[in-house]
Amino acid sequence: EAITHINPRSWPRTVNVASGVETRIADVCRILARKLRPGATLAFDGQPPRGNPVAWRADVSRLAELGYVPQVAIEAGAENFADWFMAEVAPL
Repeated sequence: EAITHINPRSWPRTVNVASGVETRIADVCRILARKLRPGATLAFDGQPPRGNPVAWRADVSRLAELGYVPQVAIEAGAENFADWFMAEVAPL
């Protein structure tokens, strides 16, 4: 839905499409693993490689300027992505 708020001709700037809520990378990995590899065990040693983020939070201020309010929680978005991936990419 967010993309419908952006007209590249009238808004030629980069726009992050996200919720703006800080999300731990480990949590996203767990959601995706649950959908893509049920029963898989993820192992984290608690030490991210140098330069890697521990969490993400996109700056969504430009998207908000266009009137968009996020409607999909990270859990649902990641699950929807996993479903799409399995249907469209994995069979290739």
